[in-house]
Amino acid sequence: MSLQQISNHMELIRGALDEIEYRLSTLMLFAQSGDYKFLERASRDVAKASAVLVQLEIERMDLFSNVVPSTSAQVTLSDISRSADEPWRTAFDEMSVVLRQKLETITELQQKVRAVCQEKIEVIDNTLTLLGGNGSVYNAAGNKAALRSAILSESA
Repeated sequence: MSLQQISNHMELIRGALDEIEYRLSTLMLFAQSGDYKFLERASRDVAKASAVLVQLEIERMDLFSNVVPSTSAQVTLSDISRSADEPWRTAFDEMSVVLRQKLETITELQQKVRAVCQEKIEVIDNTLTLLGGNGSVYNAAGNKAALRSAILSESA
């Protein structure tokens, strides 16, 4: 296993994180606009992008375990960086910083999307209450809480 292969794989992970950030941003725009026509589709796009990242992470763990001899803990990019020579050490250290920043950005964006969706749910809930809606409007079992959690789990 070469350090170039590790670098290439980490670039794929970086691209997957970029895709998730883009899809979450799109979801945020749809949620904020109040035009819910494409909200479900945007949520599915986030889920698909997240599934790609999960697969890449599984491959990364396998790749890293082939580079570093068997240990009880999961091997990280920082572990590989510490044992690498230059210029790989610097490249891996820089990649670690970029990936951490991307993860922070994605986490913040997820929280914002969740907050916007929660706000929209409350507006819809209040509107239905004013219109005299009953529990059956929310789902077949008449459970608003289940619908809320389903929407929030799809959105963030």
